[in-house]
Amino acid sequence: MTDLAHPKLGYNNDYFLDDISGAFEEGAEGMMKDLNAAQEELQKDPSNPAVLANYQAKLQEYTLFRSAQTSTVKAYKDIGASIIQNFR
Repeated sequence: MTDLAHPKLGYNNDYFLDDISGAFEEGAEGMMKDLNAAQEELQKDPSNPAVLANYQAKLQEYTLFRSAQTSTVKAYKDIGASIIQNFR
């Protein structure tokens, strides 16, 4: 089992999926700060193509990370459903 505790998220119950979720949330925290900073820069200078490209890159990075989180949760759901179905 993983050795992760997530006091900021309000739980420390040693459930595997909660640990995975917490790890994703911790990873997304820095990305969200970077995305917000890029958005602030874009609001200051919306006509600068370099600033727009930076914002788009940060947004894509964050979106891909959240997509990976969704795919991971779905994979574990499918595995769990398959295990339960095999017990029938």
